[in-house]
Amino acid sequence: MFGVLLKNINEKKNFFSNWVIPAIGTRPCGSIKKGDLIEMFNAVADGDEKTWPGKEGNAKTAERVRIYCGVLFNWAASEDLVEHSPSVGIKQRAPKEERERVLSDSEIRAIWEAAGELGIYGQLVRFLFLTGQRSGRTSTVLRSELTLGESPIWLSPQNSEKNKSKRNHETPLSPQALDVLNKVFALADQEYVFPARRAQYRGNGGYTYEI
Repeated sequence: MFGVLLKNINEKKNFFSNWVIPAIGTRPCGSIKKGDLIEMFNAVADGDEKTWPGKEGNAKTAERVRIYCGVLFNWAASEDLVEHSPSVGIKQRAPKEERERVLSDSEIRAIWEAAGELGIYGQLVRFLFLTGQRSGRTSTVLRSELTLGESPIWLSPQNSEKNKSKRNHETPLSPQALDVLNKVFALADQEYVFPARRAQYRGNGGYTYEI
């Protein structure tokens, strides 16, 4: 997980180095105005060869620059490093792309089989497939939300912070989903069904250990 996070951070640093720094240089954040950002976004969209030699800018890249700058300046404003974010109110540079791709049957089968070798995390992946719920809701499911009687159900109450609809969210549990839960319960005895890596796990001999 740390390796993935580090890769994500490095990718964003490289993106700033390639597209933002050539345009604004080493200017202090507080000196950058809304007009400066708009000018930069437009230049990226137009593919300004003078500022970015050898790089092909377009509206899609300009939109990524806008999003990343928005995150940066909103954080700076929240930390009182700038008086306000100059990125607020700047319109999109490209329409949001809808995700249309879905996994093929063979891809689902491969992921399902691989998940069987990944312990708690693998069972979480399988539970996602079987319930069709959002990853945020699923990864934080509590044992107290589960009713495992004749009609097993997973209930997120309307006052739950993770319940966006603010209504009782009921998810029936199939026999396959119950099988996943039983496998998880054999490994971990925690408030959360899918506990974090530092949680206590039960080994085959009944002892506990931390991952």
